[in-house]
Amino acid sequence: MHKISTSIISTIVSNKGYDDVFHMLEHMSTRCNKLYILCKESGEFKSHDNFEVISPDQPLSGFKFWIWAYKKSKTIIKQSAEEKFVFLQLIAGIMAGLLKLKFGKKVIKGTYLVSAEYAYKRNQFWNADKNSKHLNEELISAYKKVCKKKSFIQKISAIGNDFIIGNSQLVLDDIKEKTCMKYVVSGNPLGNGWFKKKLKQNRKIDFIYAGNLQPPKGLDTLFLAFKKLIDSGVKSNLHIVGSAKPYEKKWFSDLSQSYTNYPIHFLGKVSPDELKKLYSQSKIFVFPSFYEGSPRVINEALCFDCKIIAGDIPGVRSIDPDGEVISYFESGTVNELEVLLDQELKNYSECSFKEFSENFTHDKMGDRFIEIINKEVTKNR
Repeated sequence: MHKISTSIISTIVSNKGYDDVFHMLEHMSTRCNKLYILCKESGEFKSHDNFEVISPDQPLSGFKFWIWAYKKSKTIIKQSAEEKFVFLQLIAGIMAGLLKLKFGKKVIKGTYLVSAEYAYKRNQFWNADKNSKHLNEELISAYKKVCKKKSFIQKISAIGNDFIIGNSQLVLDDIKEKTCMKYVVSGNPLGNGWFKKKLKQNRKIDFIYAGNLQPPKGLDTLFLAFKKLIDSGVKSNLHIVGSAKPYEKKWFSDLSQSYTNYPIHFLGKVSPDELKKLYSQSKIFVFPSFYEGSPRVINEALCFDCKIIAGDIPGVRSIDPDGEVISYFESGTVNELEVLLDQELKNYSECSFKEFSENFTHDKMGDRFIEIINKEVTKNR
């Protein structure tokens, strides 16, 4: 494939939980002059060929990490005769702006913006059904603060960009600088292990949810809709996979206790292999979230040919803009979700989503980033 004559510097805080992003960047390094990753700790990932992983002698956090990364980037650019450097931020920050001020046109700044919605819709926190009484006001207040902070950081990060990649519509709509190009690349890269041929399984699980057990994930909406479905006489089951953070455990415990008489199975946190087995036994993956950047679990479920029902928010819609494999409903609307649960269960048939899901391999995701970078480098010559 076409190789670009440019070096890329990417910042990422840690390899923990970012293994697939590392693999994607590793693939991208085969298509550019050199790719540098600046991270707090490199873990198992080692430098080779034109792929260089650089981390401090001791792990750094917060502003200390960003100051270190800024200085390291300055050194890399100064010591190289390279004509162009693309500074690709996978974590929001402002240091690429400082590098651009220092080095001018030698640095092309691109920012990857995700996860800015934080359950906001029409300037309100999530519009859960009025029958739901499980929302803890302290949690709502905490999430509002996080949303404002995240949104502010991303807006600051976007100043002076040559281009933006991502799906944070909330941020993109508010950016005053309209001259930069905006590209959507979403879905989170997945390793080849997800795409191996799978044995046929008995799909005995009707509906499954996997992910964090937090208020903005819309679980109260899902439980209410499922309750209505069962009360209408439909025989079905729902499996819930995931764990709650310590300060959310009581919220989720109180919520789940309200549905002990319904066929909802709470499985807690499971291993990756157990999760794959559960996906393979499931007909429909339900994702009622109000808060997402680019949900990995949807891509995982598609690899196992699960039909998808999801809340219609930018982070999810960007995976499947035309509703090719996802059936959308307005997040928080219990009646709309209940109708979809009923329809999809009645009309369920075994389908293959292999062709669609393979758009999210490391290599294909990395190639999309490279093509965007190539467009911007060519334009800025």
